[in-house]
Amino acid sequence: MPGEKNKKYKEFIGLDLKFFSDENIIEIIKIIENSIRNDLNQILGLRSDEYTITIGVEVNEELRISIDLDVKAYLHGKINLYDILDKVIDHAFNSVKIYLKQFTGRNKITNSHS
Repeated sequence: MPGEKNKKYKEFIGLDLKFFSDENIIEIIKIIENSIRNDLNQILGLRSDEYTITIGVEVNEELRISIDLDVKAYLHGKINLYDILDKVIDHAFNSVKIYLKQFTGRNKITNSHS
C-alpha cells in the first residue's frame, strides 16, 4: 500500500522464556486485540466499520510480536490515519509490556486469569 509504514521495536524486559506457555501467548493476543479494537472504536467510531488485525507471536530465544493492522476509514480534512494507527499500535504494545513486566524476575510465568 502506498505510504505504508513499518516500525520495528526491540526491548529487553528480562523474561525467562523457557517457562513461557501457550496460555501466555493467547493472553498476549487477547490484550493486543482488545486494546486495538477499543482504541479504534473510541478514536474512529462510525468513520470506520472495517478493519483487519493480524497478530503474530513467536517464542524462541526471544519473544517476537508482530501486528499488522489494515483499516478502512472515512476521514476528512487533515486527519492522518497513519498517525492514529501508530498511536493505537503503540498503546497495544505498551499494554503487552505491562502484562509481561509483572512476570520479570519470576522463575515461572503463569496466566494471570488462573
